[in-house]
Amino acid sequence: MSSSSLPKKVARIQQLHSEALLYLENGRVEKAISSWNSALKIAKKIEDWSMVTTFLLLIGQTNYAIEKYKDSLEILQEALRISRYWNKRNSECRILIFLGKVFDKLDQTKKAIAFFNDAKEIAKSLNDREMEADIFYGMGLVYRNQKHFQQSIDTLRRALKLYRRVKKQRDEAMVLFELAKSQRMMGDAHLSEALQSFEQSHRIARKIKDSRLTLEAAFQKADILFLLKRHDAALENFDRLLKQARKLESTKHLAHANYGKGKVLYEKGFYKEARPLFEMALKIFEVMQDQKNEAFCLTYLSNVFEKLDDQTMARRLKNQAKKKFKNLGIEITD
Repeated sequence: MSSSSLPKKVARIQQLHSEALLYLENGRVEKAISSWNSALKIAKKIEDWSMVTTFLLLIGQTNYAIEKYKDSLEILQEALRISRYWNKRNSECRILIFLGKVFDKLDQTKKAIAFFNDAKEIAKSLNDREMEADIFYGMGLVYRNQKHFQQSIDTLRRALKLYRRVKKQRDEAMVLFELAKSQRMMGDAHLSEALQSFEQSHRIARKIKDSRLTLEAAFQKADILFLLKRHDAALENFDRLLKQARKLESTKHLAHANYGKGKVLYEKGFYKEARPLFEMALKIFEVMQDQKNEAFCLTYLSNVFEKLDDQTMARRLKNQAKKKFKNLGIEITD
């Protein structure tokens, strides 16, 4: 290769990378991956192994984000081999972290923990607190997947402490959200702790203007209030979520807000008012093909018709719910 052609190839790589980022920003994920693959080919030709590793990691991360875990695994393993060959410890650590996440999604939790432990040794040697936080975050999710809820909580708290130290607010909000989910899974005695964590996550998400996390935390917060039988507070929060979901055009959260509000009104004895909310939520769940929430919504709706003395409709809806639960492998007793 002539020395004069090298700057052109580097410029082309930079152009492709910029295109990929723009595609990603606009939700055109496959186009982003295609641009990075083109940049990757050129980087391999000019033997710039630092750029090769960067693009492999970006492609692997993006495949992970769109749930193509096997594709992500193959790409990240290639990146790991290259980073180890050239002794790029920082890159190796980041790749190991993502491999841990991928193996967790593939339900190979022992391998996931092994990769996170390997990454932890490197992060410590580099004195990189942010990567250490990423590792504890990932490990906390694996422990939850293994149903080791207390271990998950303890590990996520370690991640939280480190994210606060390095002032990573979005990561702090995310780990608080996951911490709350683990606390919730510990049972009713831990619901108040979960509520506190969801509230903290929600406050930070609003502050940094992360609309997706704001909606998720708002929904979880309202749902915990419902479980705690704080019905007036739950109703207020579901009403607020309904407004936010409409404003941000979030179909998923619109469904959950209607369903949640319907549950509260049902428990308060306002059956007529609850009915249209359940019907609206059911329509959205059907469009989303969310069969589990469809089944639960049908169950509530059948109970509403029973309370309104329409036994024929109540039985019909109850049978529909039973069929959906059966398809999902969930046993429901009368």
